[in-house]
Amino acid sequence: MPLHVFISYSSKDIKKAAAVWEHLRADGHAVYFAEKTAKTGTKLSSELEQQIKGCDVFIVLWSQNAKDSDWVSQEIGIAQGAGRTIMPVILEEGLNLPGFIQERKYLPAYKGFEEALASLSADAKQYANEKTQKEIMRARQESKDKSTSALVLLGLGALVLWALKSE
Repeated sequence: MPLHVFISYSSKDIKKAAAVWEHLRADGHAVYFAEKTAKTGTKLSSELEQQIKGCDVFIVLWSQNAKDSDWVSQEIGIAQGAGRTIMPVILEEGLNLPGFIQERKYLPAYKGFEEALASLSADAKQYANEKTQKEIMRARQESKDKSTSALVLLGLGALVLWALKSE
């Protein structure tokens, strides 16, 4: 089952963001990358918020540019508030993540961008497998709930028939 991925980035880091977008799309994931995905004329603030709240995984490309960006900080806050899985990718050595996501495991892409892309793919595959398992479990529970409801209705019907016959 493909993931819905949102990429948060500074427009000054667009080449790296495009590489992440292309890489994850090649793996079959639905990736929101504003530069390529948003239609011309779209009101970005509401579009971005909707996409972040609906994504399975939120990837933030962290750099000095991202740190200086008001948009990136807001997007991280929305993802954090929505309980999204946040995957930080640090593009420049020596940068700390913002305090509220500082404890998250991150990818040090400054050590090798291609290796970071491979790691993102592996992690995305793992999250996709987890998503598939959750969907299977949810479907089984729904089926079980429907079966239980049907049995209850059948039992009530039998009780009504018995009551009518007893009169």
